[in-house]
Amino acid sequence: MSLKGKSISILSTAALLGALVPHVSADASLSDISNSHAKDAINELVSKGIIHGTGDGKFNPASGIQRQDFAIIMARALQLDLSHPPVTPTFKDVPKENYAYAAVEAAFKAGLFKGMGNGIFGAGQNLTREQMAVIFVNALGVNPAGKGSNLTFSDASSISAWARDAVAAAVELGLIHGYPDGTFNPGNQATRQDAALVTVQFLNDKAKADEGSTQPPKVPPATPTSPTTPSPKPTPTPTPIPSTPSSGGGAPSNGGGETPHQNPDQAAAEPVKAEIAALPAQANIKLSDKPAVVQARTHYDALTDAQKALVGDIAKLTEAEQTIAELEAQAALDEAAAAPVRAEIAALPAKANTKLTDELAVTSARAHYDGLTDSQKKRVGDIGKLTDAENMIRDLKIVAVAKGNLQVFYNGVAEKIELPNAQDGATITWILKNTEQSTIVDITTGSVQREGLNENTDVVLVATIAAGAASDTKEINIRVEAIKDEPEVITSKTIADFDFSTIYATQARGESLQVQTTDFQSTPKHFTISDGKITIPIDLTWNIPLGEFTAGQVVGSAVDSFIQDYCNANGIDLGKRTLGAVGFGDTFSIFAFNTGSESSVTLGGPDWQYFFPQSQYNGTDIDHSKNRTFNVSDGEHTAVVTLDWQYASMDALVGAINRQLQGASVSAVAEKVNDNQFRLVANSTDIQLNVSGVDKNQFFEE
Repeated sequence: MSLKGKSISILSTAALLGALVPHVSADASLSDISNSHAKDAINELVSKGIIHGTGDGKFNPASGIQRQDFAIIMARALQLDLSHPPVTPTFKDVPKENYAYAAVEAAFKAGLFKGMGNGIFGAGQNLTREQMAVIFVNALGVNPAGKGSNLTFSDASSISAWARDAVAAAVELGLIHGYPDGTFNPGNQATRQDAALVTVQFLNDKAKADEGSTQPPKVPPATPTSPTTPSPKPTPTPTPIPSTPSSGGGAPSNGGGETPHQNPDQAAAEPVKAEIAALPAQANIKLSDKPAVVQARTHYDALTDAQKALVGDIAKLTEAEQTIAELEAQAALDEAAAAPVRAEIAALPAKANTKLTDELAVTSARAHYDGLTDSQKKRVGDIGKLTDAENMIRDLKIVAVAKGNLQVFYNGVAEKIELPNAQDGATITWILKNTEQSTIVDITTGSVQREGLNENTDVVLVATIAAGAASDTKEINIRVEAIKDEPEVITSKTIADFDFSTIYATQARGESLQVQTTDFQSTPKHFTISDGKITIPIDLTWNIPLGEFTAGQVVGSAVDSFIQDYCNANGIDLGKRTLGAVGFGDTFSIFAFNTGSESSVTLGGPDWQYFFPQSQYNGTDIDHSKNRTFNVSDGEHTAVVTLDWQYASMDALVGAINRQLQGASVSAVAEKVNDNQFRLVANSTDIQLNVSGVDKNQFFEE
């Protein structure tokens, strides 16, 4: 018999969807379905109110459909009860306020969806082709057990184990098809037009199945089980006749000294009764008890009604059966959650082949595994491959960091090279790339032999960097210079601060507060300005026009006019005046022309606070405290090297020293050693350098 003939609806089989959903005209404004292979199906479902456009006059037929939206379509198509959703959400990612809450809960209750495990529905995830096949087969009530062996797709092995039978059933029913190249592509996202096409086919198949069904609706088991072959009816076993009538709880005596034979029905019922009594209590039932429960049910069903009556209450059996069904359903959910994680871990590379580029896959597998429940983790099984990969990634990262930071510094003339044996948690071992160069560099001690070299020699050191099972190599080039007569070299101490700047003297200067108005006609302002020798009155008593200038500019100009008028009136040459004023923007400044600590401006009079935050302003003297000097002599000429600037780097400092050595004709040059040291090098081997001066000890050893 075909699957269609066996189909039983998991919901009410009372009517076709077309009779349940009011018909409306198709949305003629769907402008993007004219070339869709599912155009007729889309229009049919739109007219029945099962699906809608995207609100912009389009349907987007080729876009994916998310799981919660497909739950809404199925709930509408099957007219599930959406008016009484549960108080407590079944899934953590579909809370009560979610727009699809009622539909998701109804579809779950109907057995269409089972979720992704760990209390997750998968909201926001696109529906895949294999998921869609399982949902439609669930909705038809078809038992697809064993159908997966009929699949002929070239990629059948990539169909998830939990979906394989349902995909085969859906293909056999004509609900879904493969691709022209012979593949099924189970993980491809189902498009909106595919969902529409399969929904219409499903409704047609469901209608036919409902019309032909003569049985009341049943909910298919959560996990398909293999049919059990009934055991033969138990043969009554004669009860041995005791030689002496029993007493207390035995068979009643007939008064003639004989015990009557046991009733055949009783003989058949007793072992079944004992078998049921031997089952574990409901709280202790495990899946491993299923064979005993199935056998007890088989033996009980083989009894006659009279024998069943003698068995009595079988609540222990029915409770055990119910618990087994619940455990199987939970096991199916656990397996559905565990299977993709098991596959994800299996797909990881072997430890020896793991690379840093695999870190994302390893991290993802760990996150998915940690998100499982304990029972789901047990179904995943051994995760040694995951922990091996994690350990390898850890070691590879240590090696990568160590390799990046590993450096060897050699100036070409030192007697030894410092070769570290550890770096950032990794161990370092060294070899020479050219083993013949062992006469030049002893890799075990770092000793360097320069004697006998006729010219500079390049040596390649090879470091093996290892951490755990991970390792890598790094080549480092050094140059060993030949021994030769070398000019005298004097190397500086480490210099941490390049600021030797001169702080120049400043003039006394005070900036006003923001000028609020230039109209002083109604509110005159009077104050005085003094440099300690002369005091100049400032009287602002008129409305000063702005013209094209700012408030600060016109008030500053007015104050400076008072200063100039005072000088003219008192015979002071304006070129030698000591005070001035100037404005910018919305403030103005008063200042003394001379600089140094003796330069001062003092404000007085009744209104100075209207314009200034303080009454006294002073200049500062020049500061040479950061300047440094030392002398460099070649025996004939001496340069007094003066450092009186803030130098940006060692290169800038060396440049300043060389300019002064050149200017004094000293036969030496300054060279950068590193970012914090320089050296003085004589121009020839017969020149002896001498360093002295006030700050010599700050730069050079004794």
